[in-house]
Amino acid sequence: MIGPLSAVKIHKTYQGQPRQIAAALWGSKFAGHHFNALIVVEDDVDIHNPMALMVAMHKKTDFKTGLVVYPLKIGSPIDVSVPYDLRDELLYGASVQNKLLIDATTDWEMHPFREEWGNQRFPPNCNYSKPETEKLVEKRWKEYGI
Repeated sequence: MIGPLSAVKIHKTYQGQPRQIAAALWGSKFAGHHFNALIVVEDDVDIHNPMALMVAMHKKTDFKTGLVVYPLKIGSPIDVSVPYDLRDELLYGASVQNKLLIDATTDWEMHPFREEWGNQRFPPNCNYSKPETEKLVEKRWKEYGI
């Protein structure tokens, strides 16, 4: 868990899997005390690195369909974000609170495999050079007159 955001790393095997994971976590007895905001990422993301989580969210989350508010109505009675009147455990069984899922996994319908990208879902990353190219440029730097 990084601050108020809990992260789960998965090897995605079917479309909609992040929603199933969120439902399973929030269906547990710990739902009222943890996981108010949950980000689900794929196995290439370091969940212990806040910047990696933000990059995954901005790269793969469709903010119309990938942000899902679950009206579970269960939360922690000590959570200060919940209005005091809604923290009555005797009346509500916990406190009244909704949960947020951030699906930061690849949407397979929006990003199918493409032959021209080497049967990948995204184009090749052109922001970085291959290590051997960088070494060659460094070796010949003076020849370039820069």
